[in-house]
Amino acid sequence: MMRRCPKSYYSVTAILNIDTTMHPPTDKEMPQVSIIIPTFNEGETLQLLLKEIKEKLENVLKNEIIVIDDGSSDATYVVAKEAGAKVIRHTERKGFGMSLMDGFRESSFSNLVVFDASGRYDPKSIITGLKPIIDDKADITVGVGHYDSGVTNLSRAILSFFFAFYYSLRLKDPLSEFICLKRKVLQNMVLYSNDFSVLFEILMRAKAQRCRIVDFSAETRKRLGTKSVSLREIFKFSPFQTYKTLIRNFGMGEE
Repeated sequence: MMRRCPKSYYSVTAILNIDTTMHPPTDKEMPQVSIIIPTFNEGETLQLLLKEIKEKLENVLKNEIIVIDDGSSDATYVVAKEAGAKVIRHTERKGFGMSLMDGFRESSFSNLVVFDASGRYDPKSIITGLKPIIDDKADITVGVGHYDSGVTNLSRAILSFFFAFYYSLRLKDPLSEFICLKRKVLQNMVLYSNDFSVLFEILMRAKAQRCRIVDFSAETRKRLGTKSVSLREIFKFSPFQTYKTLIRNFGMGEE
């Protein structure tokens, strides 16, 4: 059972005490995966994305799609419900980190995928990302694509250097919004970030626990729908947020 702790100095603390035996697949079953999509005002995009996920994973992966609507003012909730997704609705903004925690809590399967709601990643890359996990060659895989934001690319460069220097691990995109992981990785993990850097924090804490982390090539494209890229998307991985996460977690060596 996952427990929510009071707010910490930096943000929200969530303790993920997860049952790692949930829904183990039999030899005759397809691999199982819970696809977690935190979202805010992505109704138009979701209508296209959820349909595409179902089409491209059909007969390949047994999956459930969990959409976390973080206080959207558009039709996000209705669209996700009509598409057959499991939907968690926040009546007010709680942040990406808390949305992700709620998604983890509601997930059913032993393999998890955190997927970007903008549709910038092709859903067929989920199959690529899960293969090393299903084959037990990795505990976490990190999707690497092509990005245009100079601000975000600077943060990626900083964190790639940190992982190479501090952990001797070469990750091309520690800020990826597309990661696949085994459910057991999150067991007893404590997370403090409530913004997009929570994904990077998961990688740092997983590496400190000696989890196997590898990159995989994820096919990227322009976001789906007609919604334009917002300043929030451009600056969500700002160097300031990057430094804050590093400072909070620095010194957390391998156990």
